[in-house]
Parts: sequence; C-alpha cells; structure tokens
Amino acid sequence: MLAIDDIEDRVHGRQRLARFHAHHGGYGFAPIHVHEATTGNLVAVIPRLGKIPDGNEVALELHPVIRASRKRWPRIDVLVRGDSP
Repeated sequence: MLAIDDIEDRVHGRQRLARFHAHHGGYGFAPIHVHEATTGNLVAVIPRLGKIPDGNEVALELHPVIRASRKRWPRIDVLVRGDSP
C-alpha cells in the first residue's frame, strides 16, 4: 500500500514557479511524498508546484513509481491511499 501526501514547502522571496497554496495560506511548492504505508519507508518524492493536486495529476505523477515497483516485483498488487485536505 502506498500512502501519498503533499507537503508544504514554503518559499521566502520570489522563487520561480512558486504558487499560492490556499490550504497552507502561503506561497511555495507542494512536493508529493510517497511512503510504503505498513513500514512508513519513503518510496519517492515528486517535486510539484505549490497548488493542491487533483486526482488526475496525482495519478499521472504516480505512474512511474508504480511502473518501477512492478518492474522489480512483477506480481505485486498496488493500493494507493491518499488523504484529502
């Protein structure tokens, strides 16, 4: 099971590509952290603009992570768990 969360990475100044994140109330980035849910081990960090991703964006970002997991463990079943803000 993969647990996904976007984390606030607030910027100070006028960094390119920083966006306003309404949930966190500031400008920054919102990288997606992917953990293996049972152990809590970090699987991947996906850099992103600082806005709340919709389900389609998250699905596109997770494809390479899931593809790499299935390449290493071909018979693995992948369940993705995400929390909404």
